[in-house]
Amino acid sequence: ASGQCGGVGDARCAAVAAGEFNDVPAAQEKMACSIERTLLPDPQRVEQYQRLYTRYQQWCATTEPLFAAKPAH
Repeated sequence: ASGQCGGVGDARCAAVAAGEFNDVPAAQEKMACSIERTLLPDPQRVEQYQRLYTRYQQWCATTEPLFAAKPAH
């Protein structure tokens, strides 16, 4: 129900790093916001979702090598 899910997630990780919780699941249990609603994929769009996911995978395979660490000379 939070509009700041990314920030809340960051805060959880920081709390674990600071030793307030043993692990992320423990932090999640105490720091999670309530679930306002659950969104489910439209079953009539499965083919469209699959095409887009395949395109995303191709994009990743093409671009990830561009961001790989370069060996030091």
